[in-house]
Amino acid sequence: MVPRFGYHFVRTERVSDEVDSILTTARSTESEADYDAFSDFGREEAAELVEKVNRFIEAVEGQILSSR
Repeated sequence: MVPRFGYHFVRTERVSDEVDSILTTARSTESEADYDAFSDFGREEAAELVEKVNRFIEAVEGQILSSR
């Protein structure tokens, strides 16, 4: 799913590389949490990721609403 996002949104400049980077970071963090029994995420790191993901949601939401 992630490569298709880049193909349809980043390559066409509908969203910025920064937005794509947020998705990549979130997926990497998810994978680490799922498969690394010793992964440890602090409160600050989690809060920063939530802030970034909110920016991602806003950017994607803007694209969805503008395509209606």
